[in-house]
Amino acid sequence: SIVVNEALKYTTSEKDYMVVWGWQCRYYVEAGLPQGTAENHSERSIFDHPLRTQYRVRYLNDLHRTQPVVFIDAVGKNSLWVQDTETQSYESFPELKVYIEENYVFKGTIEGDRLFIRKDRTNNLL
Repeated sequence: SIVVNEALKYTTSEKDYMVVWGWQCRYYVEAGLPQGTAENHSERSIFDHPLRTQYRVRYLNDLHRTQPVVFIDAVGKNSLWVQDTETQSYESFPELKVYIEENYVFKGTIEGDRLFIRKDRTNNLL
């Protein structure tokens, strides 16, 4: 996919982590990069249910631990079923929004998905 090809421009090793918020599990396969969170999709952190808080805590802990180079918000028209960008995008999770704003640079919207690259990685490649 075009979004994965663009993301790979910022990776230097197959050990770099990638995280996809939403539902595009194929991106991990296409990129050949390990997922930086416990699950390859994030609907358990998106939809309201009794354990959502625990999933969100784990999600943030995983991000702190793996420090993925690539973060893709794949909520939108191309997602199988996580398509409501107003209520399901990464900004719907306030702590995640802060984490992304503090640690990532927005590189653009590609085929409806938003691509973010870890700040220290973009500095090394500019």
